[in-house]
Amino acid sequence: MDALSVLRDYTARKELGNVHRVGDEFRFGNDYRFPCSTETGYRSKLGFFYTLDSLVFFVKSSNLKHTEYMQQARALKLQIVTYTDKKPLLDYLEGKVSTSDAIELLPPAGALHPSKRPRSDQDQPVDACLLIELVRSLERPVRDRETILLCPNKSFEGILSTLGRRERIEQQSQQQSQQQSQNSQRREPPSSSTDKFVKVEPDLKSAAAPSMEKRPPPPPPSSQQTLARSSSKAKIEGPPIILVPNASQTLLNTFNAKEFLEDGVYVLADAKKSAAAKKPETLPIYRKIGREIPVKYEVRDRPSALSSKDWERVVAVFVLGKEWQFKDWPFKDHVEIFNKILGVYLRFEDDSMESVKVVMQWNVKIISLSKHKRHQDRTAVLEFWDKLDAFVRARRLPIVF
Repeated sequence: MDALSVLRDYTARKELGNVHRVGDEFRFGNDYRFPCSTETGYRSKLGFFYTLDSLVFFVKSSNLKHTEYMQQARALKLQIVTYTDKKPLLDYLEGKVSTSDAIELLPPAGALHPSKRPRSDQDQPVDACLLIELVRSLERPVRDRETILLCPNKSFEGILSTLGRRERIEQQSQQQSQQQSQNSQRREPPSSSTDKFVKVEPDLKSAAAPSMEKRPPPPPPSSQQTLARSSSKAKIEGPPIILVPNASQTLLNTFNAKEFLEDGVYVLADAKKSAAAKKPETLPIYRKIGREIPVKYEVRDRPSALSSKDWERVVAVFVLGKEWQFKDWPFKDHVEIFNKILGVYLRFEDDSMESVKVVMQWNVKIISLSKHKRHQDRTAVLEFWDKLDAFVRARRLPIVF
């Protein structure tokens, strides 16, 4: 018997467990043995004969999905039974049909094979569908530099905003340097502007003195111009104030605001609360992100303790999304609040949108954090400072930012 008939006999009798590979040959019980590379008489619709090892693997893997079978056969470097050959070949091997048009008699083992196919075979057209199927079976997943850049669930808005901010700073620095060269005689000393609103700590100011002697530090975007325009306003004493919610169920409060706003690292409020000995009433922070000289701010969570002078220093508030947060505030409604104070809502990016339905009705900036990717915290903090800078510039507040 030929190899194909023997394999069909063992498959139909469900005795494939007695078919074993030993070395370079397959043994069918104690009755038959054939070399693994023996060509069977079953011709593919693509024109080639299937080898014995490819058919043995195919019939033993008939319970797998065709894609899984293709992957395993490719890994073993075996011929792959095409999808169009799969059903008729399996029906023949399992004995459901007695014969098939794809079966051809092969020459004896010792017969000479022709060196070339007859010209009539070469000129026969190949079915386009079968050719496409063969190409797909040999395809490999490939990545290029464009597909690698396609990152789902990734946002590069922070990087773009950083680059855009740097370009704006360079343009404004060039414009200001030109204006300073034209109006050098009328220019006021830098100390008068910094004393207007923000107190720089003596030790920090002295540490930066050597660099200030070499060259004047590049001023923040239009801060000197802002002060010049607002010189007619009353002098405001003390650092700017940022309000945070006085609540435990919030992402940011006085326990973790310092690490977040100063260093760009978010720490859970509960973790900082357990480590802190006492809750601070006034939390001083120094803005170092995007500044050569640190600028002092105050973080508070008790609006009821603020005086009228203190309210003039409030520049931003992290909202909780609850109406009670604004109780007894010296403003008539949300429109007036967020027209004078920058409103910011901090949330985790995978939280439901139900939590932001209320704040979306207010003039509030929404900033999202990742729960696990701490390297993205700095981007969120940079976004906050950028929005605060734009808010102060738009309203011409007497503040160095």
